[in-house]
Amino acid sequence: MATRPLQFCGHMGCSELVSGRYCPEHQAEHDAREAEKQARYSKSRGSASSQGYDAKWRAVRLAYLSRHPLCEDCLADGKTVTAEMVHHTVPVKVDRSKRLDMTLLRALCNECHEKCEGPGRWRKRT
Repeated sequence: MATRPLQFCGHMGCSELVSGRYCPEHQAEHDAREAEKQARYSKSRGSASSQGYDAKWRAVRLAYLSRHPLCEDCLADGKTVTAEMVHHTVPVKVDRSKRLDMTLLRALCNECHEKCEGPGRWRKRT
């Protein structure tokens, strides 16, 4: 199997040859910047409760999952996968008044939910 040729570290001015994007020293700096950027973003978003995911939402979510225990997208494809997420077909940030409307929800597995929302969007913030 062919291996990828070495290239210069992606940090401006670094002449170290690497197989990835950065040399170990600059990879650590890159990771620290990304972690700081993520922390600022998470802080600016506010709490889950302030975004509409409060006790009322948790009750609706549990009721919906008890009625729809399997991923609705996987069922449409002929697969049987346990649903773990409840997806709003109308995003809460678009119309908060419809956040508890069960006709606008879908039970999805993590994989199908990531297809809708993008990777990692549903994870709890620390």
